[in-house]
Amino acid sequence: IGILNEYQAFQDPLEPIDEKVTQINGITNEMVKGHSIDWEAVYVILVESDIVVAHNASFDRAFMDRYLPLSKDKIWACSVYDIDWAARGFSSKGQELLCIWHGFYFDSHRAMSDVDALIHLVTHESYATVKPIEELIENAFKTVYKISANDSPFETKDALKERGYSWNGDQRFWWKNINLDEIEDEKVWLCEAVYGGSFRGIVSEVLLTEKYR
Repeated sequence: IGILNEYQAFQDPLEPIDEKVTQINGITNEMVKGHSIDWEAVYVILVESDIVVAHNASFDRAFMDRYLPLSKDKIWACSVYDIDWAARGFSSKGQELLCIWHGFYFDSHRAMSDVDALIHLVTHESYATVKPIEELIENAFKTVYKISANDSPFETKDALKERGYSWNGDQRFWWKNINLDEIEDEKVWLCEAVYGGSFRGIVSEVLLTEKYR
């Protein structure tokens, strides 16, 4: 495992940066003025990549898909959900807290610093076998299925949220991704906790390139 290439850049948003944002990441209007991302440089890195990794990949992918068409054809992996941190003894999935629990801290909310910290976290020397990076790569290529709780009664929203479902505000239904061996148990739970007897949801296979979109 090694670093083959790296790139970071500022992007002038062409509007004032909120002071609260500056308090979090230290980036000021003066620092970004006149700067822009070189998307050709980003393309060169991504085109050689087998997977694209981010901590909370759905958030990062939304930006990448918008500005770089290649992103839509790549397999994305998420170091929040593709690593079972709970099974490794950690009750939170936040990157800052995970890094502290692994014995180090970093200058968070700055691009390259966040990336370097994540690399150090998922390859941490405390793991003699099955490092988090190995688990992440394996899960990145594992087929998952989207189960949608269509037409779920409003009063079941708290149970669905606690179960790990997310709300699709545009199409107005609760959903989550699960593995093949979890489908039947999840359908049984929906029948009992949401639908009152008969399953009315939808189960569909998620293409590897559609994960975290």
